Amino acid sequence: MTDYPEMMEMLRLPISVEARASAFYVKKEFLHEFEERFNRNFGKDFLLFSAEEMLEKQIFGDGVPHKKFRELSGDYLAVGISDKGFAYSENLPMFRSNHAGMTEQEMMVPLIVVERP
Repeated sequence: MTDYPEMMEMLRLPISVEARASAFYVKKEFLHEFEERFNRNFGKDFLLFSAEEMLEKQIFGDGVPHKKFRELSGDYLAVGISDKGFAYSENLPMFRSNHAGMTEQEMMVPLIVVERP
């Protein structure tokens, strides 16, 4: 993100969660502008969901949201749909793989059942 100062100025906290599903905490004065700027810079690689859309579309399931959901989920969630991920800074360690995007490969999780006598 440090390569995008025009995006960094809009954030009130560092991005969080993980590289393929990143929560963005946006300063109030930029809430309306953030979505347009984000999509211009990253729209081909990420889907962007507002906090309301996360609940509406049941991104995290259909149960009752945790009482701290709004506090922890950020104002927006960016979910990867390509081979890209976010890092707040190049100085952070990167994992070899991540799994929270919305590509078919990431969403198709095999279920293995073993029956024992």
